[in-house]
Amino acid sequence: PLPSAKKPRFAPPKLDEEILEDRKHGIPAKTLQDTKYCFNIWEEWRKHRQQCTGENIDELHELSIEMLQHWLIRFILEVRKKDGEVYQPNTLHHITAGLMR
Repeated sequence: PLPSAKKPRFAPPKLDEEILEDRKHGIPAKTLQDTKYCFNIWEEWRKHRQQCTGENIDELHELSIEMLQHWLIRFILEVRKKDGEVYQPNTLHHITAGLMR
């Protein structure tokens, strides 16, 4: 038998639009839902903090690494469940990981 054509090791280069489209289909729906949940907690805290202190906190995706670290520490120390109870450490880790996606 003749040798079969070998498949290329690498796929052709992707355009930015193709990458965005692939990401939409490559992320499970539950992960997207969870990320949105974590982001909404951050946004509620951010707005609350701004109202209480008058400080301006940029949108999460606009923060530099230094400012993200600055605000993330405060977020972890200040965030609470809706009933005011403190989150368990593993839940805080989960929320933080969701924000980093």
